[in-house]
Amino acid sequence: MHSGVRASARAPWYPATARIHRPSRCTRRGRQKGYLPWNQRSSLALSIYSRSFQTMGPDVNLNRPFDPRLFLMDQELDRGVGLLMAGARELVSAAETARKKAGLSKPEMQILIAIRFDPGRTVSQMRDALGMTVPTFARLIGALDTRGLIERERQENDGRRRKLTLSDAGVTLTTPIAIVLRERLRLAFRAAGPDAVAGMRIALEALAK
Repeated sequence: MHSGVRASARAPWYPATARIHRPSRCTRRGRQKGYLPWNQRSSLALSIYSRSFQTMGPDVNLNRPFDPRLFLMDQELDRGVGLLMAGARELVSAAETARKKAGLSKPEMQILIAIRFDPGRTVSQMRDALGMTVPTFARLIGALDTRGLIERERQENDGRRRKLTLSDAGVTLTTPIAIVLRERLRLAFRAAGPDAVAGMRIALEALAK
């Protein structure tokens, strides 16, 4: 038996490097190799797992003052990601009333707004950009096409590819949603000021490339 490790009469044994799971049975060979019992192995793994979090930074505080000199520090980058996600949620929330009035589901609005602000993408490009599966995207695009909200134009160099654009009806339907998004962003831009907005545009354009 491995020195420093006492065998338990009832605890199963397995290597310290193995996955954390209970083996089907224990053997004398396992005991002779100095395997750790399940209860000790589980406690050891939990201790290591807990200590790993001590090396991570504290929770991101979106409300603390921003120090521009530290803009490349991990905590500031995490804070930037948090603010981008919070801003996206706020825009989606602001458009909810207009979406419901338009009679659109959330995925349908997502597709139409994406086409409105980034027209000319192919079906596959738009599907990948939105992270939708092929069956789901095909069903939604088919429904929007049936309602006459989108147009699919064949590419001149490849007839199998079709560019997505909004029809006149699609533009009309999404205009109230676009106005709500525009006004919500106007409030944020006015509060930030022109210099901050110029810097934000540079950062977002670099991120979107």
